[in-house]
Amino acid sequence: MDDVPSFESERLLLYYKQIQELVLHDNRLGGRYRLAGENVRRYAERLREEMEQRRLQFSPIIWPD
Repeated sequence: MDDVPSFESERLLLYYKQIQELVLHDNRLGGRYRLAGENVRRYAERLREEMEQRRLQFSPIIWPD
């Protein structure tokens, strides 16, 4: 995850969007982490932090409770 700051902004947004889609699929499967587990969630958080630092526009991931 230390390489996140070196990513181009487009790559950050793409990776985050892909995780967001996994979470949407998980929600459709009953809200359990079947595709996106805790490691993916931590990675998404790191991406989100970097995108906020860069002031990129994105929709936050809605994680199931």
